[in-house]
Amino acid sequence: MTDFIGSDEFYSIEGRELYRSSFQMPLSDPKTIVEFGSYDGGDGVRLKKLYPHARVVSIEADPHRCQMIRDLDRDLEIGLEIIECAVSDFDGEIEFYRTLDPNEESGIGSSGSIHKKTDKYKETYAHLQEIEPFVVTSKTLLTLSKDLGLGEIDLLHMDVEGAELRVLRGMESLRPKTIFLEKHLGKEMYEGAYDWDEMRSYLLSIGYTLTAESPSDALFIFYQK
Repeated sequence: MTDFIGSDEFYSIEGRELYRSSFQMPLSDPKTIVEFGSYDGGDGVRLKKLYPHARVVSIEADPHRCQMIRDLDRDLEIGLEIIECAVSDFDGEIEFYRTLDPNEESGIGSSGSIHKKTDKYKETYAHLQEIEPFVVTSKTLLTLSKDLGLGEIDLLHMDVEGAELRVLRGMESLRPKTIFLEKHLGKEMYEGAYDWDEMRSYLLSIGYTLTAESPSDALFIFYQK
């Protein structure tokens, strides 16, 4: 199995410290990259810098974080397409759980999810506080693809805190060439979230190959038959 996964880390750009995932696979002239939840915009900025001619769509459900990414994109003149919504397995409205982190300088909070945190999560990350949920727009990846005219997606890069399998099921007939996702925050950490074996089996059943895996992340590639 090829090692395309490194370590999550922070990096600096023009005096700003941004978060980046462990995705390290080089892409061959990508035309379309879709990444979510964008958190602070770090992955969208990094991918757009790496592939300036690619269309990079950054999607974030939390309205405060989405505005933060818009401000970042404007200040750095990156050229991201920024969409405010949750990505899941249906179109409509869905509750979103924002987490407050007392160590987060922005005051906006840590990562949020459409799934409520379990007692194990709360015990593991006792310094985080989950506030009352609020309603956000939910769309499937298939709907977003049609709305935005995405065509073929070269990279689907997602970090959606336990909602990964719901996103995948919402792809329906879509087959992004490469899918990078977080795999360690499943049902033990979020109520109603995925089981890793179930998510892996689902992707294998629709034509993907597991190309790289770490304790926290996984990389799948679609090979057209």
